[in-house]
Amino acid sequence: MLIFAHSVRALIIALLALTLYSVWQYTPSNQNLQQILTDPWIQHITLFSLKQSLQSTLLSLIFALPLLWSAHRGKLQILRHLLPITSIIPTLIFILSLLQLTQLLNHHLHTQWNLIGYHGILIAHTALNAPLIALLTLPALDALPKHYHHQRQILRLSPSKWYYYIVLPLIRPALVHALSLVFLLCFTSFTVLLLLGGNPRNANLELAIYQAIKYEFNLPQAAQLASLQTLLLLFFLALLPSRSITQPHATPTQPKHNRLANLLEPLFILLFCLPLAILLYNTFQHFNPHPPNSFGKR
Repeated sequence: MLIFAHSVRALIIALLALTLYSVWQYTPSNQNLQQILTDPWIQHITLFSLKQSLQSTLLSLIFALPLLWSAHRGKLQILRHLLPITSIIPTLIFILSLLQLTQLLNHHLHTQWNLIGYHGILIAHTALNAPLIALLTLPALDALPKHYHHQRQILRLSPSKWYYYIVLPLIRPALVHALSLVFLLCFTSFTVLLLLGGNPRNANLELAIYQAIKYEFNLPQAAQLASLQTLLLLFFLALLPSRSITQPHATPTQPKHNRLANLLEPLFILLFCLPLAILLYNTFQHFNPHPPNSFGKR
């Protein structure tokens, strides 16, 4: 299996390299890679892509940890089944639901919240990817051996030492794998930046390629950006862990319920259900069971 995994990884890298070679043929012949990298606008787009990806991944991790803990230790055990929702709902529908939710809050609370701009990009990426991190890490946390809890009681470890020295090393491979995937998703994000960017400067490489083709029909510039993006993806792919290692255990632990987790779990369930409620509301609000009169005329 390890040989097969490395073969697939090599095949993906080869396909990306061929893609890079094909795209490079469309770049201007009088420009080399150094001239492309020293272009101020391309430097800004590249640095912005890296900055928003890193910050979005960090924020997603911060919000994923309490989400993961509540899904693991909550009494209802419903939250763990809601974690895939943000991966199932189309990104466009999810973003439109967030925008409508913001409008409803502004109307009832008399506030002026606005998701348009860089902060909106970070909020949307966090809302989309924090559940994904929790979803990918939860199996590793569930596989925690039962006898570890007995050892904790014997050694009288504090909660902070327990999670840092025992739990974190066991879930670290799955967590690193999830964070790597989220970083790549944020780096190649398109719909979120297109809807919430609000400014041409809030554009990553993916959106800049779209703008170069759609609005300027500048294929050489689009090829330059695509070549740079492919090079960066090849570099990130080389750093990406090949697999998420979860140690199999014959007696996985049965998580004990926690009071704080029992309080947080209904709150997270409500937050997960809000986009679905808005989606259903819009569906029934605009649903017309009777066809227009013009349909019955000939």
